Amino acid sequence: RTEVPLVAMWGGLDGALGVSVKPKAPPPASTPANEGTAVPEPPRRREPFNLFGGLAFFGGLDGALGVSVAKPRTEDAVDRPRPTPVPLRSTYTPGRVDRDAHETKDGLPPLVVLVHGLESHGGTWDDLVARFVASERSSPSFLAVDLRGHGLSPVGDEVSFTPGALAADVAVPDSEADRARSASLARLDEAFEIRELLRRNTEELSGALRALNGEYLPPAAGGDLLRDGPGVLPTGRNIHALDPYRMPSPAAADRGKRIAQALLAQHRAANDGAFPETVSVNLWGLDAIKTKGESVGIVLELVGARAVKEGTGRVARYELIPLDELEPPGRPRVDVLCNMSGIFRDSFANVVGLLDDAFNRAADADEPLEKNFIRKHALEMRADGLENASARLFSNPPGDYGSMVNERVGTSEWEDGRELGDTWASRNAYSYGRGGERGAARPEVLQALLRSTERVVQEIDSVEYGLTDIQEYYANTGALVAAANAAKEEAALREAELTGSKTKAFKKTACSIVETFGEDATPRDLDETLRLEYRSKLLNPRWAEAMADQGSGGAFEISQRMTALVGWGATSGFQENWVYDGAHERYVADEAMREKLRRANPQAFRNVLKRMLEAAGRGMWDADEDALAQLRELYSETEDELEGVRTRP
Repeated sequence: RTEVPLVAMWGGLDGALGVSVKPKAPPPASTPANEGTAVPEPPRRREPFNLFGGLAFFGGLDGALGVSVAKPRTEDAVDRPRPTPVPLRSTYTPGRVDRDAHETKDGLPPLVVLVHGLESHGGTWDDLVARFVASERSSPSFLAVDLRGHGLSPVGDEVSFTPGALAADVAVPDSEADRARSASLARLDEAFEIRELLRRNTEELSGALRALNGEYLPPAAGGDLLRDGPGVLPTGRNIHALDPYRMPSPAAADRGKRIAQALLAQHRAANDGAFPETVSVNLWGLDAIKTKGESVGIVLELVGARAVKEGTGRVARYELIPLDELEPPGRPRVDVLCNMSGIFRDSFANVVGLLDDAFNRAADADEPLEKNFIRKHALEMRADGLENASARLFSNPPGDYGSMVNERVGTSEWEDGRELGDTWASRNAYSYGRGGERGAARPEVLQALLRSTERVVQEIDSVEYGLTDIQEYYANTGALVAAANAAKEEAALREAELTGSKTKAFKKTACSIVETFGEDATPRDLDETLRLEYRSKLLNPRWAEAMADQGSGGAFEISQRMTALVGWGATSGFQENWVYDGAHERYVADEAMREKLRRANPQAFRNVLKRMLEAAGRGMWDADEDALAQLRELYSETEDELEGVRTRP
């Protein structure tokens, strides 16, 4: 490790941090508080100069700090030999300095950075520390004057400097500013830890070789660095996802609770304070693994239940919370239709059993119907002669996967959104739970739940993809919305036929998207989220250029998002002209972009043209005739070229 001494400052911070520093008067030579302790005289005066220029002059840290530097002025400066750095021990007491511990070999006091008064001039200690530690090198030991004016404060140790060591050397925080400073330093400490762990990624290769050789690899829980923290590092270990018998984790349960309460608040704000009777929550396997069961936490909070653990920490059951303990006060138990992916169904059979047990107990609870919508709906279904009226966990047939909606959209084999909703319902009418409930077909129960579904909830757990990136989102979330609306329409038509009256209007099912990869997990409406995604991706010129520059793969990504645009329009009714107008302008009207896509991947370019023509033909896009004529001509030319017919020079 290369130690670099820092230089004493009697001013001159203005050049780097926009502040000025005045020297603090040295403490008296002897006081009752420090009797017997030698206090060094202040360093001899140097001409004021730029802080980071001084660092560069004495230590060459300008490159590491990422600042421009200027040589210090030397006129009238007092020359002295460059002192030899020494390791410092963390022995700081406010107002005193241990000369024996902190004296340089030539007898002069150690070099000091004076930052007294920094905050009063608009700067912050965090600014100084952040710029100092943002270095790829090992950081040196140094002395600093602490912001509260206690005097010289040694920081660092014989090994290395870390923000945590600095925090330990400052007196116990007694103000909001001190607490904020300590929290900031703790975050910097974590950043140092993560940096060192990421540098160990070479262990992936060594770990793979050891595994192939039949050697032992230490186990570790996998996860996402942003969500789960540094515990998922280093890579190259024998990772496992999670223990399904501990789902949801305490953190996932707490976050799921807060999300569910936000969903209820969102729904009530849009419905004159009324609670939803039924909410549909998508339970996806990979999302549950990454979040440790946040979606399960959402379900439990809506139902009004919580996990009860054994002494080993495993979840034994999900018990019902008494009605008077539910939040907000006075709210009912909300019925939940759980739409499970095939991976969730197969990977978390224990969770499926526990949830089924909770729904059964809620359906049988002796509670008022207006406070327990699960019981209300179960009694209604039993009155209609339906078996297992408490079934709430639905998925594909055993051993099968997918809704097949994206396949139908991909081949354009559909007439309207209701048809796609029916496809989803026929593929997800299989109930799972305890005992022999292993994929029993219960379409009548599913239809009853769809008729009462007022809101669909989809969680997005990663910044790497969104609603417009993956076909499964519209094929499941969008198709579920379509299925619920189709069930309500069918019920309205049946009632009108029986009573001989006009068909009553019904309120369409809403959809909430919850992005849980950040601290803010406020639910947003589906259309709002789609608008944001299309502006930031498909219609974003920087994104478009980046995709086109990737060649065939980038052109394919653009093509897939055009298919998803049609899919969302078909299932959820998202049909806004500005998106299609912008896509046409970006990928078709722009000749340079058009030719780049055509050359890179003619099949993908043909699909872009096809989806625009399809959207116009289905009434999703009110395109002008000139645009349609251009699209038809380009589509014909691209088809001919793919067939080997040259129609252009």
